[in-house]
Amino acid sequence: MKMTDKLAGWCGMDKIAHFGIGGLVAAIVVIVMAQQDYGCGVWRTAHMGLAGLIVTTWLGIIKEIMDTKRDWKDIVAGIAGAAVVVIAGYAGAVLNVLSN
Repeated sequence: MKMTDKLAGWCGMDKIAHFGIGGLVAAIVVIVMAQQDYGCGVWRTAHMGLAGLIVTTWLGIIKEIMDTKRDWKDIVAGIAGAAVVVIAGYAGAVLNVLSN
């Protein structure tokens, strides 16, 4: 059995999709914000990931309110995907500081 099949059996493909979309939304927000404030500094850019996390959370809540079958674990999966983007942003900031 493939690892992806085990993961899908454990949490379901729906949660995996919410995780991926949550990360994508957060990444898009970070990219848009970074383009608006280019050259603002490494830590300020890293903090932009938090805005992506906030947007992802609100979109997840709105989506679940509109669903007929509500599953609040979908929101948690989306937040987890966005959290990966936030962690990556801070890891990049730390590596930038350490390399200079």
